[in-house]
Amino acid sequence: MLEAGGYRDVDSDGNEYMDFVSSATVFNVSHLREDVIKAIKEQLNRYMVYSLVYFYAYKVHYFLGFNN
Repeated sequence: MLEAGGYRDVDSDGNEYMDFVSSATVFNVSHLREDVIKAIKEQLNRYMVYSLVYFYAYKVHYFLGFNN
């Protein structure tokens, strides 16, 4: 894919496709919405956190035998 906008993707031959297999974020807000990009940039200037706590918590929970 060369380009994406809204719900559509464009390949190198100029063919357009509806994006039915997009990620959770794209599914909810579509590709490259300027209002969303602006809000993300504003938030990143205030505070940003990235955490795998839920990923690891699940593994620890399973390892300790709390998988019932």
